[in-house]
Amino acid sequence: MNILQINASARREGANSTKVANSVVERLKAANPTATLTLRDLAVTPHPVLDEAALGALFTPAEQRTAEQAARVALDDALIAEIQAHDT
Repeated sequence: MNILQINASARREGANSTKVANSVVERLKAANPTATLTLRDLAVTPHPVLDEAALGALFTPAEQRTAEQAARVALDDALIAEIQAHDT
């Protein structure tokens, strides 16, 4: 089992949603001792908003992207791959 926990609260400490998520993950790991956990905290590492520049990058053919556009698409692709690599 590969667990992806995404914390999205602006509160880095003491957020109720994080407490609930941590509790769920603890129970999952207790039931599945070999489970792996990836923690993505959007307060610590926020993902850039989907704006006009990002859309432009996504709709530009890969071979025509600027370095900035390629980096943005690579970031989105990496996060999509992270989600796909987890089953819980």
